[in-house]
Amino acid sequence: QSEIERLVAVRSKAAIQAAHPEWDTIVVPILAAELFWQAEDYHQNYYITTEEWYRYYKSSCGRVSRLKSVWGTEEYYCF
Repeated sequence: QSEIERLVAVRSKAAIQAAHPEWDTIVVPILAAELFWQAEDYHQNYYITTEEWYRYYKSSCGRVSRLKSVWGTEEYYCF
């Protein structure tokens, strides 16, 4: 994690807190990034490469209704 990334995170956290003064203080710490392992190729674009299975999964797990309840029907758009 570079110093620039840390500053962006700190400023972002401050901006969110300033935008929502009604919230309690955000106490999530800004930590150094750990090693990130990129997923294998067959995991990439799963919703495209296994479209039929992904549609089944998405409808069965309740994802659509949950996202619509959080974001609203007008805001929800997903593959």
